[in-house]
Amino acid sequence: MPFNFPIFLTWLRIAVIPLLVGIYYIPDGIFSLVEKNLIATALFVGAAFTDWLDGYLAADGLSHLILELF
Repeated sequence: MPFNFPIFLTWLRIAVIPLLVGIYYIPDGIFSLVEKNLIATALFVGAAFTDWLDGYLAADGLSHLILELF
């Protein structure tokens, strides 16, 4: 399997999953619940952006042409 940038983005999203869950296990003295929610939201938005970018980069030109016909 070739390793390219879209595959790297996919692995990056997979690596963020434990961080997203683990942010809520940090003691409240370090981050408040509001700060934890903001960090988790930023991680989620970043993962959503890389998902879009992954799909955009992984698609070839022919699939765009076929989809635009409909």
